[in-house]
Amino acid sequence: MDRTTATLKRRQFARVLFSSLIAALLAGTASAQRELTDIPVPDAKEELATFQMGDGWTAELFAGDESRLAKPIHMNWDNRGRLWVASSETYPQIVPGKPANDKILVLEDTDGDGRADKTTVFAEGLLIPTGVLPGNDGSMASAYVVNSDKLEYMVDRDGDLVADEKQVILSGFGTEDTHHLLHSLRWGHDGWLYMNQSIYIHSHIETPWGVERLNGGGIWRYHPSTKQLEVVARGFVNPWGVHFDRYGQMFATDGAYGEGINYVFPGSVFVTAVGGTRFLGGLNPGSPKHCGLEILSGDHWPENIRGSMVTNDFRAHRVCRFVVTDDRSGYESVQQQEVIKTTHVAFRPIDAKQGLDGHLYIADWYNPIIQHGEVDFRDPRRDRTHGRIWRLTHKDQKKSNWKPIDAKLSFDELASLMTDEADLPRLFATQAMRLKAPTMEQVRGAWAGAAREVDRLQWLWMLEGQEAFPKEMQEQLLRSEDGRIRAAAYHSCLNQLSREIRLARASGQPLAPAQWDAWLQRAKPGLADAHPRVRLETLRILAEIPTAESAALACQVLDQPMDRFLDFALWQTLRDLKDAWLPDFNTNPKGLNGKPNHIAFAMRAVQDPSSVDALLQLIATGSVTSNTNASELLQLAAELGTSSQQSRLLDVLLRPDAKPALEPAAKASIFAAILDGSKARKQVVAPSAEAKTVLATLSQSNAAGDQAMRKLALRAIGQWKIGDLRGRIASALQDSNSGVRAAAIVGLAAIGDVDAKKQVIQLTQDPDAVVSVAAIEQTLEFDLGGACEAIASKMSAGGVSDEAWNQIVRLILGKKGGADALASAVSKAKVAVAPETGRQVRAAIRSSGAEATKLLETIESAAKLKENRWVWSESLRDQWIAKAQSSGDPHRGEMIYRRAELQCVQCHRIAGVGGLVGPDLSSIGAQAPADYLLEALLNPAAKVKEGYNAKLIRTVDDEIVTGIPIGETDTTVTLRGADGKEIRILKESIDESKDSRSLMPDGLLDSLSEAEAIDLLRFMIEMGRIDGPMRVQEDGSLRDWKSLVWTQKAHQLFNRTSLDSVAGDQSVFTWQPSAALVSGQVPLNGTATFQPHAGMEPVTFLMTELQVDREGTLRLLLGENAKKGMLLWVQGVPTAIEGDSVQFDVKTGALRLQVGIKRPVMGDRVQIRVDRDKSTARVAP
Repeated sequence: MDRTTATLKRRQFARVLFSSLIAALLAGTASAQRELTDIPVPDAKEELATFQMGDGWTAELFAGDESRLAKPIHMNWDNRGRLWVASSETYPQIVPGKPANDKILVLEDTDGDGRADKTTVFAEGLLIPTGVLPGNDGSMASAYVVNSDKLEYMVDRDGDLVADEKQVILSGFGTEDTHHLLHSLRWGHDGWLYMNQSIYIHSHIETPWGVERLNGGGIWRYHPSTKQLEVVARGFVNPWGVHFDRYGQMFATDGAYGEGINYVFPGSVFVTAVGGTRFLGGLNPGSPKHCGLEILSGDHWPENIRGSMVTNDFRAHRVCRFVVTDDRSGYESVQQQEVIKTTHVAFRPIDAKQGLDGHLYIADWYNPIIQHGEVDFRDPRRDRTHGRIWRLTHKDQKKSNWKPIDAKLSFDELASLMTDEADLPRLFATQAMRLKAPTMEQVRGAWAGAAREVDRLQWLWMLEGQEAFPKEMQEQLLRSEDGRIRAAAYHSCLNQLSREIRLARASGQPLAPAQWDAWLQRAKPGLADAHPRVRLETLRILAEIPTAESAALACQVLDQPMDRFLDFALWQTLRDLKDAWLPDFNTNPKGLNGKPNHIAFAMRAVQDPSSVDALLQLIATGSVTSNTNASELLQLAAELGTSSQQSRLLDVLLRPDAKPALEPAAKASIFAAILDGSKARKQVVAPSAEAKTVLATLSQSNAAGDQAMRKLALRAIGQWKIGDLRGRIASALQDSNSGVRAAAIVGLAAIGDVDAKKQVIQLTQDPDAVVSVAAIEQTLEFDLGGACEAIASKMSAGGVSDEAWNQIVRLILGKKGGADALASAVSKAKVAVAPETGRQVRAAIRSSGAEATKLLETIESAAKLKENRWVWSESLRDQWIAKAQSSGDPHRGEMIYRRAELQCVQCHRIAGVGGLVGPDLSSIGAQAPADYLLEALLNPAAKVKEGYNAKLIRTVDDEIVTGIPIGETDTTVTLRGADGKEIRILKESIDESKDSRSLMPDGLLDSLSEAEAIDLLRFMIEMGRIDGPMRVQEDGSLRDWKSLVWTQKAHQLFNRTSLDSVAGDQSVFTWQPSAALVSGQVPLNGTATFQPHAGMEPVTFLMTELQVDREGTLRLLLGENAKKGMLLWVQGVPTAIEGDSVQFDVKTGALRLQVGIKRPVMGDRVQIRVDRDKSTARVAP
């Protein structure tokens, strides 16, 4: 069978006829099933006509149906200008009994007209190949191919461009999820093959050097000559993009997590990494998820787009461009105008590659359905036969002359191409030069004649690919005036050290102390380098040198300005070196350069209980004089220490003359950690006589600055059974401050005798919600039935706030058998529950994420709640989708989405604001069909999006915790609860762990009328659509706001003082979430207004906290009339507004903004934006 097609014109009529038949069949099915009516005719011209191109860009079809291009998953160019494509009609799952016949295609444009006219099937019979990378290794044709759980090497021996031999290079990659398989193959500048895997994959790979493992997501690299396999970075959700800049720095994108472009360096740990306790964030937090990554390289591109990074927002049908620039040790990324955006629902760009011809090519997977687990594998709307490759040109792009690049070219020709500004010619020339194997004399001659240091860097990489690391060349680049070159040279040193360690281990002869010392001496200059990225690369060299001196040297970076990437690199380095430096430190706490800030950082990094005695010794000897450092060290000692150590710590903490004197907030935090630690370990701390005296004083202090410590002292009296101070608890129960009374209840319950328990139960009916909730919580610890009777009584009485009910319900559902016990108590007492109370309790149950069907039914019966019962059915689906499209209002729907009782905002994020226990909805309308959205609203447990299945854990104390798993170490499991809080559970305390359902409750829409439900559906349908009213704009809008709740205390404070008090003591105030709309505007209807004096204009207060990543000037755009209608406090300081904007200088760290809105002037909506063009500071919400 001749599988190479020189021209496909003779087959076009047959293929067009077949496509027409398929389209007719789809159309017929669509007419029968309303939800399929949006499926477009698979015509490339019609699709192209919908493209809205960025300024200067044009697109044309390079390959489509006539090229037999079915579902392109991944692509790469070879050194002859041919495009290799991994194609799978099987994805997402093979039909049982059907043979696998996915393919690797090679596309060629033989006549140079910009259109592929030759297609060759290089390999077939594959099962979901998710990556292909031409070998460019001197053979007639070869490629590395991911074939499910294997990385295979395929080679053509007879010149027909069809694989004749297949060799399994690596096997054992996980196959748990077909779109998380090994993928994204790319050659590195260093001669290694880089490849990614995703979150649900667990790989155990046997190599000649031993077994390599990667559980979960991450990035691998493989050296074809040495067969070495290494993990470069761990984490990510679904990282379908990796690339390197001109200086060898790595970047990645994640197709299932919203951080935009990610900067990756050795030792990086990203979200979801198994065992990870700290994660790096991306350069574009809150950005949509992206797939694929390319850098526009070469001087043929106009200067304004040269160096841009291009990736794909396949959910929202966009090809995106980012400008990435140096920012200290890392980078800054700013999104630009889209290269392509379209309303075409089947346009799914998933890969981007620049060709040898200099054009940008986009792989279009072409499918109206992209959900993997939420939409049925056999859903007839899934397209399995089409795909496109689009060729993009910019109007100011110069013509790029190219030719095949291989080892047949002369040394001088290849050397010239190694200086090319475009990545591919440079890469292919470097690969060909390695094959040519020039002498070192030739290399040194080319090195000496190189016009630029960046060209010398390319020669260094050429040699590195051959496992050669000439020291004199590295040293010359280490002396470069360009910090980027120096950083790359240190990275080469790291690779050399890694090689030496690998060879030493293989030989059974570890490196000698003198060899380690030599490497330390090479690294030392890098720690003092003026460029932060050089210091970062040096840290990762030190991480490989297992000595205490290496750790001490690493800490010296703290003596220069830090940033988040340096901070992480040092943190990871100290953890990597823990076994080398911690034992020495524990015997000699003067180690780590003897600097308290170095020690504090290191202790925070490793958090090892064995260091507590050393920390206490440091504090006791007065070696730590900084308030901040002392607070950090004492906090760690409190969290990690034993009861005897905590007793010593308590003496230090409570000593009146303690040096250094800690801030009140720090003291309270440390005290709370001591109490929490001793309670978790079921240990009693025995305070000294001096400490007891201080506790006695604190427990009855009325000083404003002592209140936090007073509450903790009351808790300690009970928890540690300090019987002679019990009277202090009795006195505190009469206090006018509800917080003090609540703390006294905790202490009273901890005493635990009959009288104490009786008094606690009585307090469950206290009219003060803070007090009664505290009493209920404590009663649950010793009398479940009594607590349930108390809760039932409160239901009957009513008058309890939503927040109080949320707390009570979460407490009862957190106890084994709690839900059924409360249902029985309500039924037994025949409680008459007011409808409003019933709705409050029902909303609290639903928002908890727990399974409590019986309790819900009992509450609804007791409260006689007669509401709609919207039940999923095909009939309702068809009616509601039609009505949503014809009369649904997305703007009304957005306001319904924001209703507190629906809990949508609490669980889901839009534009970076909202909860994390449900999927991000920023582009849900662009990626999901309407019927899926409606079913998710009415029957949320039917199809739970991957990563959002809850886990239910029961502890040995019969506590029940439900949440989304977000992390796991050797000793702990971390869940995110329905309220968004992280819950860390010791594995040793877990009695039972099992999968649960979605945290999204059933019956969520039952409180809505049909019209309201349809408006909500329309909002979801429009969310993120490129042509719709609900598309998030990247315009610098501040979105994560809170509004001040009206309370008598707040009103009286303003009346007695001034509005400036809003920026003072926050314990007086209660703030509630008031996120911006999709548009960026903050709606003020429904927020409280304050008018402390007659004649004053009513004012609404908003507050937000930003994170300043780079210091400088911050300019905010406030809108018209801001000078007359707004008040502003920056970090608690009143700040004048001169017009419709304001600017001020900021430092790195947290930045609190509070805004007073004069409602008669500003109206019902405001929008505050960061002026990115005129701000030198950079902030993230």
